[in-house]
Amino acid sequence: MFQDARRRSRPVEIETRRFMSLEAEQPRMITSGLRKLWYGWMIVQGLAAAASPRRSLALNVRIWGCGFENVADLEPRPWYVRLVRAAGVGLVAAGIAGVLLEDRAQAEQTAESELEAGAETAA
Repeated sequence: MFQDARRRSRPVEIETRRFMSLEAEQPRMITSGLRKLWYGWMIVQGLAAAASPRRSLALNVRIWGCGFENVADLEPRPWYVRLVRAAGVGLVAAGIAGVLLEDRAQAEQTAESELEAGAETAA
């Protein structure tokens, strides 16, 4: 008797789960795209900082130093230039790792949805 009730409620569970997964899938796709864009921006910033740290510093001073006086007269010390280059390499590594992890998560999500769709058609 209990098994009959389970069998009857099973299609409702599958439909509810499918509806909830579709509902949750939409925001995930949007945030996944935005995260990939952000990781790409990290890679670009990291490449700029690693390839030309002084120019990257000058650009950042122009952008962030607008509220201060005589910012253009400042010269970065050599240790700070090396630090900016190292941070740029770190940004590139973090951006690449983020893109790879995001692709992996998206592939896993696609595989899970295909498995669920296959299970629904088999049931």
